[in-house]
Amino acid sequence: MLCGLSVSATPPVVAQSTAGQILEPTIWQGPEMGSSQASGVIDPSATSNSNRSGYAPIHMAVQPPPITPQALEVSPPNPAAMPDRSLLEAGSLQSGGSSQPPQDASMSSSSLMLPEDEAAVVPGQRVGVRPYGGGHPTDWSWGCGGSPYQNGPGMCDDYRVGPRWHVTADGFIMSRDETDLTALSDQMIANDPTGTAGDPQLENFDYGPGGRITFTSQVPRCIGYQVQAVYEGIIDWDAAIVYPKTSPVAGAGATSTQQRSLHYTSDFNSAELNWLTSYNDNWHPFFGVRYIQVADRLNDFLNQETPSPLAGDPPQGPFTVTDTKNLFDIDNNLMGFQMGILRQSWCITRRWSIEGFASGGVYYNKINYFNKMGTYTTQQIADDTSTATTDESRTDFADTVNNDASDLSEIAYVGEASITGVCQLNKCWALRGGYQVLWIDHVHLADAAFLGDPEQSDSLLFHGWHAGIECRR
Repeated sequence: MLCGLSVSATPPVVAQSTAGQILEPTIWQGPEMGSSQASGVIDPSATSNSNRSGYAPIHMAVQPPPITPQALEVSPPNPAAMPDRSLLEAGSLQSGGSSQPPQDASMSSSSLMLPEDEAAVVPGQRVGVRPYGGGHPTDWSWGCGGSPYQNGPGMCDDYRVGPRWHVTADGFIMSRDETDLTALSDQMIANDPTGTAGDPQLENFDYGPGGRITFTSQVPRCIGYQVQAVYEGIIDWDAAIVYPKTSPVAGAGATSTQQRSLHYTSDFNSAELNWLTSYNDNWHPFFGVRYIQVADRLNDFLNQETPSPLAGDPPQGPFTVTDTKNLFDIDNNLMGFQMGILRQSWCITRRWSIEGFASGGVYYNKINYFNKMGTYTTQQIADDTSTATTDESRTDFADTVNNDASDLSEIAYVGEASITGVCQLNKCWALRGGYQVLWIDHVHLADAAFLGDPEQSDSLLFHGWHAGIECRR
C-alpha cells in the first residue's frame, strides 16, 4: 500500500473498509480511480448488489498503470471522484457485491481532513489531521498559526472560527491611591481628643489581593462576533491610625486601659458583558455593559476596657467604661456602557506573544451614604458581702446611637488598559503575566466624608501586576 493506492499484478483492485480502519483521503486522488468509463469495463454485478445497502457500490476493475515517479507524488484529492460523505459516516462501503462490516462509530469525520499546507506532507506519511491533539506544523499555536478545522457539537460548523472557548484566569495585586493620614489624625483629635496621647502607628494603602477571570465564546451562527463575560475584583485595601494604649481610665479602676484607632478599608468589584467584533484576526473592537462597585468604610473607634470589680465589704467600684464609634460606610455603584479594543496576539516567537486591551466608558454612579455615631456605656457593680442574703452585682448598659443615611448621584468616567505577555505551552494552554491600570473619576470616598465633606467627589487610580493561565478550546 503506497499513499492509499493498491498496486497488484492481477486485477481487479478492490477498495475495502474494515471495522476500526481509517480511510485515507488519498485513496481517491487518481483521476482513473472511481470511474469505470476510463477503461470501458462495467461490472455486471453492480446493479444487482446496489440495493443491499441503498448506495451504489464502488467497484473497480481497472488494470493499474505502470508505476512511475509521478505516481509516488501526493496530489490534492479530486472532490468529484470522492464517494458521498454519508458512505463514510455509515461505514457501509461495499466492493464486489460483498457486504463489509461497518467502520468504528467512534471515528471522527475530522480524521479524514487534509492539512492546510500540502507542501508539508512527505510521501508515504499519514496526511490526515488528527482532531485536537495533532496536526501539521503550521497549526501549532492558536495565536500565531491559527486553529485547525473541527467538527463541533450542536450548532458548531466546519468554519475556521478560532477557539470555541477562550478562558483566562489571573490573580493580581493592585495598589490604589493613598489617603492623607495626617489630615485624618488631626480630625480624630478635633472630634474627640480622648485616647490620642502618644505617637500613633500609621499604615497607608498598599497592595490589595484580587483576581480577574474572562470567558470568551464565538457565536457559531453569527461568525465575526464574540461574547465575553469578565469579572475582576480587589478585596481589603487597608489603612490605619492606631494610638498606643493608655492606663488607667478615670472611674474604671487602676488596671483599666483605653485605645483610640481609625481603620479605613476599601474594596473594588466589577462585572461586565461585552460583544467583540472582528476587524481582522487579531484586532477586536468591543462594546458592552459594566457594573462597578467601589466600597469605602472608615471607623474611628475608642475602646475602653476594665476588669470586673471585686466583691467585698465594701466592694470595688462601680466601674464605668465608655466606647465611642464614628462609622462612615459609602458604596459607589457605577452602571454604564463601555467601548474598547482588544489586541489578541502580537507574535514574537513560536511560543511567545503579547496581547492587551484598552477601554473607556460613561457611568451613572448611585452613591449610598451611611454614617453611624454611637456612644456605648457599660457600668459594672460588685456584690456587697456585708449583706449575705442579697446579691448586688449587676451590669448596666446605656447606648446612644445616631444614624444618618442618604443617596447621592454622579456621572462617572472609567478608563482601563492592560498589557500581557503569553507563553504558549501547547495548542490549548498558556501561561500569562502583565500589568493593568484602572482609573475612575467622580467617586465618593469615606475619608472625604470623615473630613467634613460627604458630597465631595474624587478620582481613583488602581494599578498592579497580574499573572495566571489561559485556555483556548
